[in-house]
Amino acid sequence: TFSALSFAFGGVAVGTSLSPMLTAEHSWLPWASLGVVVACRGHVAIWPTALAGLPFAAMYLVGAPENALLAAVLAVLSTRLVDTPASWSRALGQLAAAGAVSVALVAFSLLPALSFIATSDRSGGISPAEAGRWSLHPGELLGLVVPKLCPSLIAAETLGQPQRPWHPSLFTGMVAAGLACIGLLGWRRDARVRWVMLVILGLLLVALG
Repeated sequence: TFSALSFAFGGVAVGTSLSPMLTAEHSWLPWASLGVVVACRGHVAIWPTALAGLPFAAMYLVGAPENALLAAVLAVLSTRLVDTPASWSRALGQLAAAGAVSVALVAFSLLPALSFIATSDRSGGISPAEAGRWSLHPGELLGLVVPKLCPSLIAAETLGQPQRPWHPSLFTGMVAAGLACIGLLGWRRDARVRWVMLVILGLLLVALG
């Protein structure tokens, strides 16, 4: 918990994103997970489900709708990490209900936006080179422990790809990294820690492209 808080308020989410849009979107990520986790507890109720849809709607409205998919994945995974895990069917059901609420909330903007998708620059897809530009290079992982190391490497083109302006560093701070490592030390006695490690590995593979 402390590691997550220090990460959210002092790491990548605040300190290294140069896009206000992404900073605003990142701030809603923990609320999206919390909303689905709370909605999965106890009996099915309207208000928890309705409130769970608000963070997803907010992510769309601040201009980062694609990251709502990441939030959905993290929200479902979070339901498996609490003291009383929800079943997969319950978690996915609550996520679908929250998604329906969020779509209803942003419908006034969503429907016009959908009509303009066909005229966007990316309507026909993007090249592999452009897609790879935004993938995480393995060398950038060094930035987790050495702040601003990666931008200098990218600027020197030692990573073989153009500089990405939105996330110049992955450095999260030694406090967050230290607390995360302490938490991972319990992987033998707590199955949830092993589950988190698998999630981290899976998301890392996705980030690497």
